[in-house]
Amino acid sequence: MCGRYTTDIETDEAELFRMLARAETNIPLASAAQKTPRVLGREVFPSEYAAVLAQNGTGGGVDAFLYRWGYPAEINGKKRLLINARSETAAEKALYAESLVSRRCVVLTAGFFEWMHNGKKADPKLKYRFNMTKTGILYLAGLYRISPTTGEYEFVILTRDANESMAPIHDRMPVILRPEHVDEYLGDTNSAAKLLCETPPILIKKLVS
Repeated sequence: MCGRYTTDIETDEAELFRMLARAETNIPLASAAQKTPRVLGREVFPSEYAAVLAQNGTGGGVDAFLYRWGYPAEINGKKRLLINARSETAAEKALYAESLVSRRCVVLTAGFFEWMHNGKKADPKLKYRFNMTKTGILYLAGLYRISPTTGEYEFVILTRDANESMAPIHDRMPVILRPEHVDEYLGDTNSAAKLLCETPPILIKKLVS
């Protein structure tokens, strides 16, 4: 799964810095009434505004935006914030199916965090930061929607079964896109479906707490 990530750039990644800075100036619709949050150099929590890449809807290609992380929902009479969606079943879920076809996004991060798990129990003392080798940018596959109640743009992160580099920590991981696949994921539905099934790259981890 993915419940926390970072935009704290540890290496000289000018492109990530540029995209995050652009997102801070680009808040669509109802979200624009809010005070512009800072997204650079911080840990990102569910329900907060965060930077994503998405088609701009005006024929001008891909742009960086600030969307809010999570879909508020009521499940079995209880209010919840859905922050992740299983990539394997998203097409079967009414909440995600339309977004999978026409509202895909890529979440801009400098790595994500996960805690060592024993079954469903996490050890708060064993927090790891995950990144790809040779790059400080980690692109996570996501979906977005326009909230039916507030008009805000909201996103979730797609997850999948963990690969060998993630499995010792947790049995799920975010869907990670290689840099050369970002535009393909955003621009073509059939290609996006294939990319969601690809074996994820091997990650490196660092204990941060």
